[in-house]
Amino acid sequence: MSESTEVDLKITGGTVVTASGPRRVGIAVDGGRVVAVAEDHLLPPSRETYDAAGKHVIPGLVDTEAHPGCYVPLKDDIATESRAAVTAGVTTWGCPYRCGFCVKGPSDERFRTRSPGNVVDEMEMLVKRHHAAEVMFYDDVLTLRRRHIVGICEEIIRRGLRVQWESPTRINRVDPELLELMHRAGCRVLRYGVESGDPGILSLMNKAIDIDQVRRVFRWTREAGIETFAYFILGYARETAETMRRTIDLAKELDPDYVMFTLATPYPRTSLYELAVEQGIVAGDYWRDFTLGKRMERIPYFVPGAEEWMKRAYREFYLRPGRIWRQIRKIRSWRDVAKNFAGMKAIALFRMKPED
Repeated sequence: MSESTEVDLKITGGTVVTASGPRRVGIAVDGGRVVAVAEDHLLPPSRETYDAAGKHVIPGLVDTEAHPGCYVPLKDDIATESRAAVTAGVTTWGCPYRCGFCVKGPSDERFRTRSPGNVVDEMEMLVKRHHAAEVMFYDDVLTLRRRHIVGICEEIIRRGLRVQWESPTRINRVDPELLELMHRAGCRVLRYGVESGDPGILSLMNKAIDIDQVRRVFRWTREAGIETFAYFILGYARETAETMRRTIDLAKELDPDYVMFTLATPYPRTSLYELAVEQGIVAGDYWRDFTLGKRMERIPYFVPGAEEWMKRAYREFYLRPGRIWRQIRKIRSWRDVAKNFAGMKAIALFRMKPED
């Protein structure tokens, strides 16, 4: 479309990471449809413009009150154990932490929040108008600013809003009192980035947490009645068989309700990428060449045989007799039977694709 053509709405201030670093991008909406995604200064003129942290706007989504039909559709078959309609939301943007593997680090230095009342207004609208039963928040650290999440929880409770929700957060940003309040407000699952079971690797990752702290928080979360989701990274720089074994053992010890193992990938402008260049695993211009289509091969793993370690991790975690029995006890329908059978089959036959 021509740059001079005026559109209904612009949402600016999002971020994407390119080979040359993070860029500020936005979207243009016209007639209820996204018609352009570009850097902010390249977007066409519009009759209305919102910042990504605007009162009624979520980055990448258009306010449903002003622009019906532009909201993310409700799903009943996405990656959740919920049996009800699920949608997504964001209450904060940004993260002050600098984990060595995280691509968001350089681009989200400013922490921004929506007001608790605005967040709960939207949740209430989703429940009443769209019959949503669960909201998956995609904040980087939902509990970073305590008064923010306390305000949301208290407002949900005050209104008597019946809705479940889940979100990622950090191990070092929760406590028993806060977890109990979150549970009373409908929090069903919290997703924690544990990443490693080895103290040395955690330090190299700059995670700013320790193993005993992880154990305490998982215990507190269970005691509050909230389910746990744990993320782990295998094959990090300077990993050995011993450090990866500690990670798998910690995952089994914590026994979260859900787990995800991933293999370390050095993204641009991260300390992990600097380590990859230092160790000769990748050239300094890899991501530039990748973005330009000059290179398509995956960056080599830091640890030879990393794929086998990932396979081993999933099998050891999910194919334990106690774990299988727990999954069986959750079955409530033939759909659950099919999902569990498919999951067990995938784990038993698990293999990495060449491009993964």
